Order: sequence, then structure tokens, then C-alpha cells
Amino acid sequence: MAGEEECVALALGNAAVLEEAPASGNDPTAAGDVEEEEVRNDGDQEGWSKGLRKCVQNLPWSMGGDAFKRLLEEQDIKFASAKKRKGKTVGFVEFDAAEHAEHAKVKLEAMTGSKGKKPKVSDALPRSWEADETGNGDAKEENAEPPKDVSEVVTPLASQSYEEQLREKRDGVATVLRKFVRHTRKCCVHGTPVPEWLTPGKEKGGMACDFEGIISSPVVEGYRNKCEFSIGFSADGESVVGFQMGMFRKGITTIGNPRNCRNVSDIAKFYAGALESFIRTSEFQVWNKENNSGFWRMLTVREGRHPRTCQEEVPTVAEVMLVVQYLCRYLHVSDAKMKEYERMARELSSAAFSAAPPVTLTALLVQEHVGVSNAAPADAPLISLAIPGTEVSVQYIHDYIGDLQFRISPTAFFQVNSFAAEKLYALAGEWAGLGPNTLLSAGRGL
Repeated sequence: MAGEEECVALALGNAAVLEEAPASGNDPTAAGDVEEEEVRNDGDQEGWSKGLRKCVQNLPWSMGGDAFKRLLEEQDIKFASAKKRKGKTVGFVEFDAAEHAEHAKVKLEAMTGSKGKKPKVSDALPRSWEADETGNGDAKEENAEPPKDVSEVVTPLASQSYEEQLREKRDGVATVLRKFVRHTRKCCVHGTPVPEWLTPGKEKGGMACDFEGIISSPVVEGYRNKCEFSIGFSADGESVVGFQMGMFRKGITTIGNPRNCRNVSDIAKFYAGALESFIRTSEFQVWNKENNSGFWRMLTVREGRHPRTCQEEVPTVAEVMLVVQYLCRYLHVSDAKMKEYERMARELSSAAFSAAPPVTLTALLVQEHVGVSNAAPADAPLISLAIPGTEVSVQYIHDYIGDLQFRISPTAFFQVNSFAAEKLYALAGEWAGLGPNTLLSAGRGL
């Protein structure tokens, strides 16, 4: 914290002394604001031993995780795990037994420090996904109503106007930039000079650089050219292709229909519905994430657009790729599985070609994956299926950013909002002073 007295711990036999760290008041960028610390329980200490995860407050901000563990070991404290981040004045320790936690409390709180500042040991609050039935979790999450629609999870800002969303995002980025300055400043101790690029901080609102704001997207509805839909069960137990209603680590596996998700294109919603209709008639079960069983597990829809013309505000979709991910733990290559793939190809192509107007279908693939996470490894098997009526199987589509054409494979990275990416790349080119004969090699994408 800016202006706060910081301490460095020195172990002296069975006792320890806390010495005040050098003052950092000569920092010209100090903004004087207080940074939030980790969540901890400052309540009744009589029942402090109920939990085995403890929070230790008033530790030196300059102490890292390894130094914190050494301090515990030097104080003959037995612990299962310990965590402490530089720049924070709190650490977290987990014990195997209540008597070890009691011993740690006595030893740590016996440490003396300058100006009477002593460590304080208390129960650490359960992390949000560990909250028990008594409501010991995060109060905000505990009191929050469960989402009524999956759009509240996927697009939590959708109820706000786009202008309000941009203001909120701008404020969030500005906060990160200010924290970056403060954290960098805290590293400048023991006479280390403050970098010159930090010195204009006060003039720039506590930031080390000019912040020109958020660039708005030219398209704000249905802009995503890639959507990954989970396949699972709705709250009513029906097979659904959509998005998860919350985090798996919180025990949420229910899938919600994406019809109200404003960032999802009509084409992606169409194919989610078409595959949902198919899997409800399939002899193979949908994936159960809790025990990693079932067969159908995820649908990826990728879209490629025509290059923009002078008359078009939004280019039309020219190509569509579908990748259906399945779990093949017990069903090895078999006639039954291949027949089901062929039936799926017929159902999806029939739905696409009979729609009014017809919907594009360029590539159809299936991907085998046995892990719990939806993210399949790069070498996960892919099988390209022939699309009925064309008898052609391809493994890529094309998209454009400006007048540049990109060939996109099933697992390739590509900006999900190519309209906004076009604006960002144009701005980067303007800042870099790019010309027709300029070659720019960059290590990071926008």
C-alpha cells in the first residue's frame, strides 16, 4: 500500500523481529490510494481452529512464497502448504491437524515488530466454490440469484447499453494500468531508482502511459465467427446443445439454450438447434461431465465471410465449418459409430438445405477427445465427413480481415470478432507507420 509502513521479517532463533522497511515516500508517482488485500475472516477468534486454512496478516509486502515458507520452518511450524505473493501483506497456510494450526498461531502472533505491528492469524474464508451449506462463502455470490437464462452467464453486460459497457470496460482497464504502476513502484526498494517511464504517473491519472480508451466494435449483435456449444442436459433433463449455466468447479453442469445470447450469430444458433434435434434421436448418449461418460460432448461452429464490398455494412457468411466433439472411451472404430456419423451428416445437411433461405455448410468434422476439459489436445484425432449432395469433404474454410484472405483449419486460432480485429489491425498499422513495402514481425497478436 502506498505510504504504509512495510516490514521485513528476520528469524532470530525461536523468536522473530520485524523491522521497518525503507520508506518509499520519494516516489513521484505515488497516488496515495489503498490497494485491496486478500479476503480474510476478522471475526470471532474463539472458533478460529474450526478450519485448517489460515490467513496470516501484517506480513512484509516484499516477502515472497519461498521466504514465507522458510519463516514457518524456522519457527518450527508444521504445515501442509503455504502461499504468499510479493506485494501483498497477507499469506495463506493450510495445516494437516488442528494442533499444528494452534501452534502456528501462538508462534506467529508472538513475533514482535517495530511500532507494535504484529502478525495476526485468523480463519481464511472458503473460496467461493467451496462455500458450505451454512453460507460461509463469498457474501455477494451467496446472495446472488441463480441465472434465469444462460445469456446472463455468457453475456453478463448485455442488459446494459453498449455505451455503458464501453465505460465499464474502460474503467476496468484503467484500474489494471494503475495497479501495474503501483506494483512496479513497490519493487523499487533499497535505493532502486524508479524507472523514468513511471515518473509521469501523476500527470496521467496514475498510469504510466496515455490511455486512449476502448475502440468500439462496428458490429455488436451476432458478431462471433466461432462458437463452442456444450452438449449436456437441461435443468429438465433434456438433451441440449448450448452453454453451461455456471462454473463446473461450483458443481454446475446444466446446459442452457443459447437463443437469447446476442453475441451468437443466427447461423450458429441454427446449427446448435439442428444438432440438438439429431442427438435427441441418437442411440448414443450425451456427455455427462460429472463422471466423464456418454458420447456427444461439444459442437464448434466456425464462419467465414465474403470480403467486404462498398455497399455492405456487414459481409455475408460464405462458408461454415462444423466440428462435433465426441467421447470415445468405450466405442472404438465400429460400424455403428460410422453409421451414426453418416446419419448426422444427412440430418445436418438436410436441415441446412431445406431452411428458408438455405444455410451454408462447407465442412463437417468429428473430433475424438477423452479428457474432462472441452479443450482437446492439438493431436486429438479429426475425421472429415463428406457432406451429402456434394460428396466432398474439406477441413478448412476462409475468412477475411480487410482484403486479406485467411485459411482456417478446425483448431486454428482466429479473432472471433473479425470486424473489430480489422479496426485494431488498421490502428496498429497506423501507429507503426506501415506502408506498401513494410514488413512487420510481431511476437504477439492483437
